[in-house]
Amino acid sequence: MCASEKIVREIKKTSESIRKKHRALKIGRIEEDMGLDRHFKSIISQSESIRKKYRALKTGRIEEDMALDRHFKSIFKLLRQIVDNSGVCALITSTPRTTIVSTIESLENVFETTDDSLATKVQNRLQTSEGREALQAGLDPLGQKHVEAEGSAR
Repeated sequence: MCASEKIVREIKKTSESIRKKHRALKIGRIEEDMGLDRHFKSIISQSESIRKKYRALKTGRIEEDMALDRHFKSIFKLLRQIVDNSGVCALITSTPRTTIVSTIESLENVFETTDDSLATKVQNRLQTSEGREALQAGLDPLGQKHVEAEGSAR
């Protein structure tokens, strides 16, 4: 039993010594960190403020881009619904309205589309109060502001 007790005492002394050294190192590091923080405080605070501003700008731009994407998707979806619901939408074909003459005077006069283009249909639909109301009802405030700006520009 004496040999095992000696081993236990040695282990106890060694572990206590290790704890004391660890504590001293830890305290020394903490004091060193505090000294460095005091010395470089102005540089650290400036870099942190720059980093925070950069993150705020970056997230603001990303959110703004996402809002614009949602905005334009909703406008195009709504315009498609307006045109589809108007009942005037037919396929655009390139069927000639006149017979082809043996001598072609101009290629522009040979083929004409049978119906107006999608853009013309949308513009015609938006000239009516029903079309404008349908568009305004389906848009968020940002979309309404954009459509009003486009309308006033023309």
